[in-house]
Amino acid sequence: MKSGLMKQEIKTVTKNLLNLRSSEKERGVETALKNVLETIFSDIKWEQDQKTKSGHRLDLLSSSMRVLIECKEKGNVDPSKPNPNHLSQKGQVERYLRDMYNPMIDSQYPWHGFLTDGSLWWGWEYNYPEDNFKTIVHRKEINTDSQLVTFIEDTVVVKDRRKLKRWGTEDMLRHFQIRLLPKLEGIMKKSESKQEFITKKQLWRILLHGSGIIPEKEGLVLSEMFLIHSFIVSIARLIIVYLNDPKASNKKYKDQLSDGFQSWIIEARDGSSFLDDLIVEIKKFDWGKAEKDVLKEIYHELINPKYRKEFGEFYTPDWLAERMIDIVLDEEWMDDNIQRAMNPLHDEAEQSLGLLDPACGSGTFLFHAAKRLRNRIKQKHRIYEHKTAQIISRLIHGIDIHPIAVEMSRATLSMALPSPPPPIWVKIGSSTSNTG
Repeated sequence: MKSGLMKQEIKTVTKNLLNLRSSEKERGVETALKNVLETIFSDIKWEQDQKTKSGHRLDLLSSSMRVLIECKEKGNVDPSKPNPNHLSQKGQVERYLRDMYNPMIDSQYPWHGFLTDGSLWWGWEYNYPEDNFKTIVHRKEINTDSQLVTFIEDTVVVKDRRKLKRWGTEDMLRHFQIRLLPKLEGIMKKSESKQEFITKKQLWRILLHGSGIIPEKEGLVLSEMFLIHSFIVSIARLIIVYLNDPKASNKKYKDQLSDGFQSWIIEARDGSSFLDDLIVEIKKFDWGKAEKDVLKEIYHELINPKYRKEFGEFYTPDWLAERMIDIVLDEEWMDDNIQRAMNPLHDEAEQSLGLLDPACGSGTFLFHAAKRLRNRIKQKHRIYEHKTAQIISRLIHGIDIHPIAVEMSRATLSMALPSPPPPIWVKIGSSTSNTG
């Protein structure tokens, strides 16, 4: 076998391969194949019975690899064969790929879909926005264990896609959206008649009205928006706790949610249990290795586009923000500002130091500005490298009228600082308040 498996692992793979060969029914093929995949690549999780956004059940799914597999019983696999819903088996895979594709997070790595009974394989790559399917496997017959292991390593889980595990944005989005948000919604429904909940929701409305971003149409002031804003703020604050102290106690995490409209979660029945689950999920991801504004992606995934339009929320794509920052923050400007930021005689009131984004949104520009400054300090100012977080926090400033955006932006900028950074307060505030 090609993979560098230990003897015991090879023994387990062999047993699982035997189960796969002997499985006749669809469910048996599905389970046996899952066991084979997870033994060969123990760091990659495969899920059964996950649903697409249209509610269709997937046999096997690896979000981090962007791979889904449709299994059939032995002898009943044929791309052109129709199912009871009149779709061909290939059409079934294509529908799943369209459902799973998210333009916000999947543009660099397309989705792959496979059809198999464990012995015969077909595979397609979904290309968006062309909306076409490129055949990558056409009726490949697997006859031996070594052939199957090689096929999995070379075609199903290819090396350049495995590196995605270092920063599993797509895993994160689906963890939060599928596993946690419905639970919080259930807690909210049980809390809606409680006075403390009503008070916190009123506080939220006052915050948004004070920023001038809630339309006058009452229909747009929905419980759905309050739920998602509570969720996003909780995530943003917990990320900051994690970045400052990865070993923080759950109490320290929850203390950060004790003020503000989202604190209804702590007060609600089952709220503490929900936060325990959320903290577990927060700790699964290495937020300090983010390469883009990931909170923006969570927000886009959760908020209905029509509400974003009503609230005047238009976010700059990361690639464009990064390109603009490269132009605005030229090397001479960075060198001058880094030196001045380290000058102990510098007057804090001097307004010409650093960069200000007056409509920072979720922090996309601030994130890429911090990354560029951080790289410059490492390349040309190594003597100050141990002070990188302090320099960046002194040079980068943000303001936004949207209080939820401010919360997101603080977490986004924190992700661009050295990990773990000292507990500093990034200078981002609301244009309707004096906080920051």
